Amino acid sequence: MSEPSGEYVEAHYFGMEIIWGEGYMPPGGDDEVGSVVDGVDIRGNTALEIGSGLGGSAVALAANHDPARVIGIDIQKQQIERAALPDDGPSGGFFWGRQPLEW
Repeated sequence: MSEPSGEYVEAHYFGMEIIWGEGYMPPGGDDEVGSVVDGVDIRGNTALEIGSGLGGSAVALAANHDPARVIGIDIQKQQIERAALPDDGPSGGFFWGRQPLEW
């Protein structure tokens, strides 16, 4: 099976991050991520983000909600290659949709 062609170019990522914040392509940001998990204690658990894009939401979960692990997956390989969890954050990482997940 061939790899899907990317919809985005580097300049597109740059422009979207200027508008929405580092690691974000759609509207949202750290506050929006916080509102999604408001009232849910994910400390010590694994957070799975499907459609993680550049990884902004996964990084916000890692930084602000203390999960033991964060996994992000996306079908756009070039986005996954840009996404990264902080070195001092939880374990986990980002995976292209056709990679086997490492649980």
